Amino acid sequence: MDAVVVNFIERNYSRHAVQEKQTTPETPRSNQPAASGLLNPLVPTTETLFKPIILPTMLYHAMSFMWSVGTNITTNILSDMPRELGGYGFGSKAVGFLDVTPIAAVIIGEMFCYLLKDSMANRYIRTHHGHFSPEMVVISR
Repeated sequence: MDAVVVNFIERNYSRHAVQEKQTTPETPRSNQPAASGLLNPLVPTTETLFKPIILPTMLYHAMSFMWSVGTNITTNILSDMPRELGGYGFGSKAVGFLDVTPIAAVIIGEMFCYLLKDSMANRYIRTHHGHFSPEMVVISR
């Protein structure tokens, strides 16, 4: 999928593509003969696959995917397994709540920090006799 996206961006937004769009019909578009046959649509994709940025991008996506699948599956297996077999003995509903916990923590943290940063800014302004500029960093004490 990454190769298709890079191919699309390169074909539509590169300098070469812009120059091709600006040529007149009388001028030749390329000195190379056009590929023919069934493999014609695959030529740009294979050219894109061999670009140097593709391999690190694919490795990054593979590692991210493997990590997320591994942690989610392992957590569910260990949480749902009975205590006698070495698990935590949670039910399926409790395992579902384990997945909701980070979302709830973010919401609570955002609400708390919204109020906390205003009170910290007001305290800073009071202690510095009304002097405040947006570039100043508010330090909590």
